Amino acid sequence: MGSALAKALVNGRHATTVWNRTQSRIDSAVSIGAVGAKDIIEAVNASDVLLVCMSNYTATRSVLDTAEIRCHLAGKTLVQMGTGTPNEAKENESWMKDLGGFYLDVTIDPFPEGIGEPESRFFISGSKSAYKISQPFLKLFGGDLRYLGENVGAANTLDLSELIYSIGQHIAFAHAARICEAEGVRLDQFASLFEENDKARDLADMVYADNYQVGAIHPGASVKTWEGCIKLVQDHANLRGINSEIPDFYSGLFNRAIDSGYGEEDVASIVKVLRENEKSA
Repeated sequence: MGSALAKALVNGRHATTVWNRTQSRIDSAVSIGAVGAKDIIEAVNASDVLLVCMSNYTATRSVLDTAEIRCHLAGKTLVQMGTGTPNEAKENESWMKDLGGFYLDVTIDPFPEGIGEPESRFFISGSKSAYKISQPFLKLFGGDLRYLGENVGAANTLDLSELIYSIGQHIAFAHAARICEAEGVRLDQFASLFEENDKARDLADMVYADNYQVGAIHPGASVKTWEGCIKLVQDHANLRGINSEIPDFYSGLFNRAIDSGYGEEDVASIVKVLRENEKSA
């Protein structure tokens, strides 16, 4: 994802400095005109707006919340891009304010292939002034920017809500596929019930082809990636004291997939978990 974001910035003719804990991962961005920072300090000092896209909020804090870096963050606008919990967003905002900086939380809806497309959607929340400063960069990532106001947890609130809804759809598809397989009805006939761009059609294509490699047939994400999202929903439920039976059930199913060796496969491979240990008719 980071490479796709950097490419959009370079193509938008913005001076772009990139850094990664694994230096080889910035090669593609450097090859098209980005400047490769030799260390995190050089990257932080290159701009007043810091766009951060890491695996999670803990990873972000691990590289920025050090004595070496904190003294460079005053006056900076930190834009955290990715999926976390509302509480993590609030903690990040408070931390940046204490350092004399500004904070914006941005969740990413599209896969990397969709960065820059008019329909690509981003939920954004936090400081209004930070949003105004960052907007020229963010609009290069997609045409559907949804600023939700200064409640910094709002972006992740909607993102987690949509994620758990989407996961439910994927699991429901897997069971629907087993119904069709059990009764000898072709999956393309089931897929035809949905609109052309509906995710069910993509899932049906993968199951029919028996090809679950991420991105081989349609853009997607791995079982492990989705399980990480479910973990965030569980964390939120535990923190807020709301019922967690649904994400707990989903997590059990996804962890069974990981234990079966499907962790790096597309989420469509959940259907294979349902095929295992089924009762004989």
